[in-house]
Amino acid sequence: MNTSLLFRPAVRSAETHRARFEVNTLLCTALGALFLGTGIAKIVAADFVIETFRGFELAPSLLVAIGFVELAAAVLTIIPTTRLLGTGTLATLMLGALGYHVMRGEALMSILPASVFLAAVASLLIEVSLRVAEPVTERVRSN
Repeated sequence: MNTSLLFRPAVRSAETHRARFEVNTLLCTALGALFLGTGIAKIVAADFVIETFRGFELAPSLLVAIGFVELAAAVLTIIPTTRLLGTGTLATLMLGALGYHVMRGEALMSILPASVFLAAVASLLIEVSLRVAEPVTERVRSN
C-alpha cells in the first residue's frame, strides 16, 4: 500500500525512532495547546488581544481571521495523521508574524514568533523523518 507522505502515520514501533516520536508528540501537543489558547482568545476578541492588535495597527477583522487559522492549525497539529499540515501552517503563521515584527523594527517582539517558528520547523523535520522511515514489516511485504 503506497500512501502519500502527508497522510502516512509516523513510525512509533522501532526502538530507534521511539525517542524522536515521543519528543515530537510532546512538542506537537504543546504547540497545539498554545495555539488553541491564542486562537480562541483572538476569535472571542479578548480585551488584551484587542489592545495588542491596536498597538500593532492591525484591523480587528484580521484578528478573527488569524484566530480561525491558528485554531485550525492547532487541531491539525494535535492529530497525529495531520501533523505535517498543522505544523506547516503554524510555521507559516509564525514566519509571517516574525516578518511583520522585523519590518517594524521590533526586535523584542520578534523573539516569541522566532522561537515558535523554530519549534514548528523542528517538529516538521522530526515528523518527516519518522514518516519516511517505513516500518520493517511494510518493507518485507513489498519485496
